[in-house]
Amino acid sequence: MAMNNNTSALSQTQFPEQETAAGFVSLLGDLEQAPRAYRVEVAETKRALERWVCDARLREDYAKDPAAALRRFDLKLTPAQLHPLIDRETALALNDAIARGDTDAFPSSVLRYRAFIREKIRHRQNHRLENEPHHPRLAKWWWRQMYRLAGEVGVVKADRIVHAPLSIELTRGCSVHCWFCALRASKLEEIWPYSDANARLWREVLDVLGGVIGPTAARHGFLYWATEPLDHPDYERFLVDFHDAYGGCPQTTTAKPTADVERTRRLLRLSLSLGGHIDRFSILSLSMLDQVHRSFTAEELLRVELLPQNREADDHHKKANIGRAQDHETKRAGELSTGSSASTTACVSGFLLNMVDRRVQLITPCAASDDWPLGFRILQEATFDSAPQLADVIDSMIDRQMPATLELRDPVRLRPNQRIKLAENGDLHLVSQLSFPISGQPQPQRLMALLTDGAQTVAELVETRLEEAGVEPERTLLLLHELFEKGILLEPPRHDP
Repeated sequence: MAMNNNTSALSQTQFPEQETAAGFVSLLGDLEQAPRAYRVEVAETKRALERWVCDARLREDYAKDPAAALRRFDLKLTPAQLHPLIDRETALALNDAIARGDTDAFPSSVLRYRAFIREKIRHRQNHRLENEPHHPRLAKWWWRQMYRLAGEVGVVKADRIVHAPLSIELTRGCSVHCWFCALRASKLEEIWPYSDANARLWREVLDVLGGVIGPTAARHGFLYWATEPLDHPDYERFLVDFHDAYGGCPQTTTAKPTADVERTRRLLRLSLSLGGHIDRFSILSLSMLDQVHRSFTAEELLRVELLPQNREADDHHKKANIGRAQDHETKRAGELSTGSSASTTACVSGFLLNMVDRRVQLITPCAASDDWPLGFRILQEATFDSAPQLADVIDSMIDRQMPATLELRDPVRLRPNQRIKLAENGDLHLVSQLSFPISGQPQPQRLMALLTDGAQTVAELVETRLEEAGVEPERTLLLLHELFEKGILLEPPRHDP
């Protein structure tokens, strides 16, 4: 669910806090409130950047003759309007100008596009906060997963993950079968038809999920995972029911935007009418980009992100080397990320349902590993035949997988990637991709050894600290609770009721 900014220069640039909405128009609200000339200017800028990111021919031609290159690709921008968005040094100079409040030297189209990007970033941040589930134990668990993932993959990568609480598959498998599919989606086998009986069950399932997650968080779920939304002929009917249940429209990401252009156009209009904000098209080839740009105006795609999945895309848009991509890592190595940058593409911390199989899984993103090669953990799964049975299954998952706090019998163990350093001033620093300080602890080296060893339960560690260092039990319990809440400790093993 990472938001694509469609420009390599911007993706490396921090926006100054002084860049506010003053003088700019919201493009994620009611578009009718935005002047059409303003919308078109931002949309045409976005279209030029889509071509820039996806098409090496434009990048090569631009280096020789910028104005001629823009004309060749029928892009309605001048070099002065594009350069601050593709050149890092010029983008940084723009940052400085914005911080000084002196932007007269830059075209209005650049400033308006930057404001649009800022609006989308704020939307993503607010979106993630609204994903906090209603159920108190589920909410605590959800926050721990956010902290844990940041420690595993780093703040920058973790910031792109929205931790949606819900995802629902309406088919088994996917017709597109991309060679780089991080989820190793199987080929399309079956759809779950929108029959009268299924529609009743669907609405009942949405009621159950909304009761646990809460409608505010649930509305940020989506109706695909290892599937292609437009494989389902009645996908739009499911969207309408989802909106009726939660008051929001799920984001749609499709790799088939041109299979039926008029259907896609109707879907985009439906999404806007139901309060949708951003939808996405996966661009699998340059010919697909050409067809998308021919079939839809820039204004129609203003709130559609084009995800550069084609081999000509620039180096900032390499694909994660996980899932099916690993089968092609020799032949297509130039298109894949390497090392730690290939971590996870998963974006759900919550429930993944497949309506064909009547299956529900509790999942959360993680750095891809031998144990979890698709970049997410499956903590528990079950099947259901009815909405009441689904409710019972979810209650069981919460009981077994989401302790509200540490119990005295729980072992105290650090996550595998967590290390501890002892500073000269006696403070301990828990280090992974993040650093968490522990200050003012007596005998810090001994505490470091106890945490590293991981051999004691909560009760044993509390007693050891009292006997060896005179630390009051309440103080040790408070420290362990904080480490647990920050996702630094391993979740305790499951206890059967």
